Amino acid sequence: VVSHSTVKQLNKEGTVRIEDSDELDLFLRYLHETGTVIYFSIEVLRDNVLLDPAWLIDALKILINARPNLPDNPADNDTESNSPAASAAHSDITQQWSDFKKKGILTVELV
Repeated sequence: VVSHSTVKQLNKEGTVRIEDSDELDLFLRYLHETGTVIYFSIEVLRDNVLLDPAWLIDALKILINARPNLPDNPADNDTESNSPAASAAHSDITQQWSDFKKKGILTVELV
């Protein structure tokens, strides 16, 4: 991942330069459409350009195929993990995993 400002700097140093900022965004969107990079021009995402789309695909495959590390039987664990707080956390993670599988909602706790 490189920053948008790094892309601008590399453009300035190149032999064939894109002079206009809008043209540079258009070029990045073209590279995105062809699968060469990952770039979104919306404000919240535009500062990052992912140079290796295959890396993102591999990371998402791992995430989608991952199973939460949850105990099948809480009785198999030590007494600390059987506390009400651990039980609530287990329930919360289980619900988050269910939401991820059904709705595609990913929380930080699952990552």
